[in-house]
Amino acid sequence: MITHNKVPGPVNTVLLVAGIGLLASLAIALGALLTQGHAAFNTASHGVTWGLPVAVYVFFVLTSTGLTFVASLAMVFGFKAFYPIAKRCIWLALATLVAGFATLALELGHPFRMLWAIPLNFQVKSPLLWMGVFYAAYLVLLLLKFRKVNGGDWSSTTSRRLGAWSFATDLLASATLGAVFGMMAMRPFWYGPLMPLFFLVTACVSGGAFAILITYLAYGSQQAMPRRCARW
Repeated sequence: MITHNKVPGPVNTVLLVAGIGLLASLAIALGALLTQGHAAFNTASHGVTWGLPVAVYVFFVLTSTGLTFVASLAMVFGFKAFYPIAKRCIWLALATLVAGFATLALELGHPFRMLWAIPLNFQVKSPLLWMGVFYAAYLVLLLLKFRKVNGGDWSSTTSRRLGAWSFATDLLASATLGAVFGMMAMRPFWYGPLMPLFFLVTACVSGGAFAILITYLAYGSQQAMPRRCARW
């Protein structure tokens, strides 16, 4: 017999408020875009280093990186205490990565031009190109890894290799993203060789905080998290 646990009342309330806030935010953003255009992102202000889409994009992709790090503690390094939240972290890493891509598309203006611009103008010396390549590979590997884990395959050779490859690709993508910011001399606050390391540290903190927040929303209000670990 299959039993279904009811979602606690406070969690439903939080999700409802979050949904209302999301719809209101989208309505405000859409109205601003229709009336002000790209200037609505505050890209012309001298008091803000980056426009809103860039800042939100970095937040989401670094959070995705951190969530992958948390999942990798179990899937790659074998820390069994992290197995109960590994699958959730992989799913959240996918969700935040897609959210980051969607936000960046707002900044690019014509994102579908990449379909012909990148193959026909392959700039191998540009860190932006390799950032896109690594993040695309990272997305594919995360999808494959989640499919394996969701199907109950935690410890096969293929599943473990997918975990290791996604972790390595994630490191490369985030470090390249930090290099993109660190190479911009026109932004002195961000310019410097330590930006890749700073981005990796920020990813660890953001991903860990996001994992704690979602786990608390799922279990912390009225019931304890089950002690049983996922099968591996």
